[in-house]
Amino acid sequence: MITVWDGLSWFQEQDMLNAKLSQKISHLNCFTQVLKWIGQCEVILYQTAVIPTSLAEAEAMQTDHDKFQPVLNDAHPEAVQCAARASYLLQSVAADHPRRADFQAVAESVAERWQKLVYAAEEKHKLLIAATNWYKTSEQVISVLRSLEKDYRREEDWCRSDKALNSGNVESYLNDLLNKHGEQKEAFLKACILARRTSELFMKYLHRQPPTTACRIKVEERIRSDMADLMAKEQAVLEAWAAQRRRFEECVKFVTIEAEMVDLARRILQFVGSPLKSAEDPKIPLPLVPRQSSLFATVKCACQSIKALLEAGVGPHHSDSLLKTYQRFNTCITPVETPRPTENDSGCAAAAKMRSAGAGSNRTSVSSTGSSGVTSGDTTPSITATVGLTEEQRKLISRRQNILRELVTTERAYVLALRTCLETFYVGTMNPPVDIPVSLCSGSIIILSFVTLSQHNLLALSLELLIAAIVLPFFTLNCVHHLMCICANLPHYAVAVTVTCFGIALLLDSGVPSFQSRIFVQV
Repeated sequence: MITVWDGLSWFQEQDMLNAKLSQKISHLNCFTQVLKWIGQCEVILYQTAVIPTSLAEAEAMQTDHDKFQPVLNDAHPEAVQCAARASYLLQSVAADHPRRADFQAVAESVAERWQKLVYAAEEKHKLLIAATNWYKTSEQVISVLRSLEKDYRREEDWCRSDKALNSGNVESYLNDLLNKHGEQKEAFLKACILARRTSELFMKYLHRQPPTTACRIKVEERIRSDMADLMAKEQAVLEAWAAQRRRFEECVKFVTIEAEMVDLARRILQFVGSPLKSAEDPKIPLPLVPRQSSLFATVKCACQSIKALLEAGVGPHHSDSLLKTYQRFNTCITPVETPRPTENDSGCAAAAKMRSAGAGSNRTSVSSTGSSGVTSGDTTPSITATVGLTEEQRKLISRRQNILRELVTTERAYVLALRTCLETFYVGTMNPPVDIPVSLCSGSIIILSFVTLSQHNLLALSLELLIAAIVLPFFTLNCVHHLMCICANLPHYAVAVTVTCFGIALLLDSGVPSFQSRIFVQV
């Protein structure tokens, strides 16, 4: 017979079972609800899984995602509570409970899907932020680079502008422009670096998206194209920036030269006692500076500096002013001729003999073509012709002028070498000192006769061919060959004497001093 206590215990057991069952049903309902929310969020993310192709799309998608974020925030406590309930259920049931595996599977499914959902939402948020930053930065940077390139390529005379003239100190104003110019370079380079970093970050989050994401390939191609355009524009702006800096530096140099020339003009006017008011007027000519004055070298150096600057090439805003300044100061020293080196008595006598021999010869036409008396001023083009030419033409003219200067210098060296030869050997042989060898005191006639005979017999044909064809290398090679044949069987001291006399004989007998000087030096 069932007692009352047994009935009460049975009811208590039933109540406990009902409570546990209700708790389990509540937990299962919570799991189901959380899984339903997770599924809905996954559907929303899947439907909006599109890569933005423009700034407007990126901003619109970011706005929609910001609205989606509160849903995740509201579901987060439920997911945490669901995970806690699952942990409690697993701890409350025995290890051999038949529903333990189901509880564990539901708990793991909720935790795994929730983590994936949160990770996908964060990745999409980062992607949209990176896309928005990239589109904004690229558009702004390219716009700034275009504006800077247009501004840098604008031609303007900065040292003659109204701002420069009203500043009170043109040089200080130009230096400020140079400093600001350098700051602009640092600024746009930093902007280009920022654009590169935002593009790299955008590509990083873009590659984390599934390959089947809409517009992924299209956006990748656009990023590469925009970056190529940005780098090309950056290089163009750097080149324009460098050209603008050169113009600024040229303006600074022009202002400095102008101030120095005005100061030099005042010194010249003060030296001659003229009023100083005309120093700043480039149209008023300056007086002649005597060569004995200390200002002569200063004016000459200033003219050479301006000439070199004009030949190197200057901007169109300064070339005319520099040319007028050069012509103004060049008139101070133009009438003064460069003094020739003095000659002693023996040199004068030898030169007189050379001129008499050259005047008596019937081949003076050849000497006129190679005469060393040609000055550099006759072969150098005028500065006026170099103004307005291209850079390559200026370099070509400068190279030709340098070659002509070297030729003139070489001709003068030849003449000095012949003069040294006359002073040391010919004069010494005709008026021998005491300490020369006895065998040479009375052998001048023999040596000179031998050289003269060799010159007439061996070199006359070559010289005639030279005059007929004007082929200097042929003449020089034959002369050297014959001279080597002559010197083959002579002692070493006789070879030196023969070579020296060889040049003297040519100088005295042939009547072609220009080519003789070349032959002598080359031998």
